[in-house]
Amino acid sequence: MSNSGLNAAKAKKYDEFYTRRQDIEAELRFYRDEFAGKTVYCNCDDPWESEFVQYFCRNFRELGLRKLMATHYEPNKENHSYSISIDGDSDGDGEVTVADLAKTELVCNGDFRSRECIELLDEADIVVTNPPFSLFREYMAQLIEHDKKFLIIGNKTACKAKEIFPYIKDEKVWLGRSIHSGGCAYQRELLLKARMHGRKTGSQL
Repeated sequence: MSNSGLNAAKAKKYDEFYTRRQDIEAELRFYRDEFAGKTVYCNCDDPWESEFVQYFCRNFRELGLRKLMATHYEPNKENHSYSISIDGDSDGDGEVTVADLAKTELVCNGDFRSRECIELLDEADIVVTNPPFSLFREYMAQLIEHDKKFLIIGNKTACKAKEIFPYIKDEKVWLGRSIHSGGCAYQRELLLKARMHGRKTGSQL
């Protein structure tokens, strides 16, 4: 998709940019040792369609995860939002799959800014997701306010925003190792917080 297409999407607040499996696997392979014993939260993902959720289910045991959580955003007030969680092979079939997910109805609509979602955020060790394009700055500000480690997808132009660039300049946040300009679907790039490793691993702008 061209930059003009992204700009048009932003103007319409069209946030449904889904991340491809190959892009997720290409980047997360660099951090596989960082997830052992951790709770991962995907708070901007449809639990049943998100490739992030699928990735962590497939690799739950290999990564040594303690728990995986995700929340579903439901803009229709007539429907209910929900969260899902998984902490192992709950059905006893010897594998950890989406069939092991436990579903819990939420009072809120699943917006990452809601009280219930913030409570889940506080429970998490690492946040991994593709946040809404139109709310990227606010989303990242929340992660920093709650002092979370994170791996998130964002548009390259967002990196130059006054609210975000200082963190990149101070090497607290940087671009992912596998994704460079034009290398990811929709011209989006992966950002990560320095404390993920405690050392610099990403590429500079």
